[in-house]
Amino acid sequence: MTTTETNVPDVAEDVADYDLHSNIGYLLRRAHQVGSAAFLHADDTGLSVIQFATLATLIRSGSDSQNSLGRSVGSDAATMTGVVQRLKRRGLVEIHADPVDRRMKTISITDEGREVYERGARASQASSEALLAPFSPGERIMLIEMLQRMVVAEERRLAHKH
Repeated sequence: MTTTETNVPDVAEDVADYDLHSNIGYLLRRAHQVGSAAFLHADDTGLSVIQFATLATLIRSGSDSQNSLGRSVGSDAATMTGVVQRLKRRGLVEIHADPVDRRMKTISITDEGREVYERGARASQASSEALLAPFSPGERIMLIEMLQRMVVAEERRLAHKH
């Protein structure tokens, strides 16, 4: 590989005009960083985004299996185990053996978990408002719908793969 006088390496012609800042993967990663930081800044619960998502899922679904929770929040089994254990240590969830299959664990939210969820939900709403401030109401709807469509398409692709 050679370099030009500007000290920029020469690259193949088909990637010479590649723009990292227009790459969807890069932009989604950066948007995730910005969104996580906004949530953590607005939130006083000490929850990570995935911990909050787990509590939010339990609020919507009621008690659920650890495996199902992991699928709902887009987490692998090992990560979900750590998330649930951290929430349990804080007294935000309880873990019960399934009465039918003792190997299965059922997770339920505690009263304290419900209170922490409510504070986190308010923080999430505030951070979402701040993140969406540059967009018109129509653009906000469109952005959310497009991201939801992307997630659903990927989930379907992965489901057909297995």
